[in-house]
Amino acid sequence: KQWYQRRVRERVVCKHNIQDLLKSGSFDEAVSLYKAAQEVWPSSPSFGMPDMAIIDEVNVLKSIFLSKEEIPEMMSADAFSKGNDDPTEIEMHTSELHHVSEHKF
Repeated sequence: KQWYQRRVRERVVCKHNIQDLLKSGSFDEAVSLYKAAQEVWPSSPSFGMPDMAIIDEVNVLKSIFLSKEEIPEMMSADAFSKGNDDPTEIEMHTSELHHVSEHKF
């Protein structure tokens, strides 16, 4: 159960990071993180499939941009203090995703 919650938490935080990058105008970084997320979660509908058409990818990015999804309470920083999880782990993981993706482009 803890592993599953961690994976869900990472996915949601990654979507928020992509959304923040899009809203700040950092489109190259947003697309890089999005592509890396597709590789990490290839079967997740959150990021689409790695081999999908460009127009479909644009639509997924648009839905991420317009999303009002909030990080559930169980995924907030307060939840980390109740367990053994390190709140910087997710930031490090999404940072690693971004770093890996930069090398491919």
